Amino acid sequence: MIAASNGKKGNGMKRICAAWVPALFVPMALIVLVSCIRNGGNTRISPGEEAFMTHCSVCHVKGGNVITPAKTLYKKDLAKSNILTTTDIVATIRNPGPGMRKFDETTIPDKTADAIAEYVLNAFQ
Repeated sequence: MIAASNGKKGNGMKRICAAWVPALFVPMALIVLVSCIRNGGNTRISPGEEAFMTHCSVCHVKGGNVITPAKTLYKKDLAKSNILTTTDIVATIRNPGPGMRKFDETTIPDKTADAIAEYVLNAFQ
């Protein structure tokens, strides 16, 4: 424990702690804050979001579509292609139309494909 300052010698450690604690705490607090903001207040991302970021986000940035801009992942655009459920999304992942890469069960296992589909339906309203 560090004694309270009384103006005498021997307070060097207290000054060092007073300088270093804020210097370490503030950047760490900022990292946590940015992480929470980035994830909508959640510090963990879902397995579906993680898999989406790995396999899908290059072409579907923020739910859009860089190859075919009219075919976004937003519900209104999915509905135009009769894609309404997680099963429909997984079927599209497995056997997509022109312009989209096919992802078989080896590349994206069924459990992961289901998680991606759940994420898409919930994230892109």
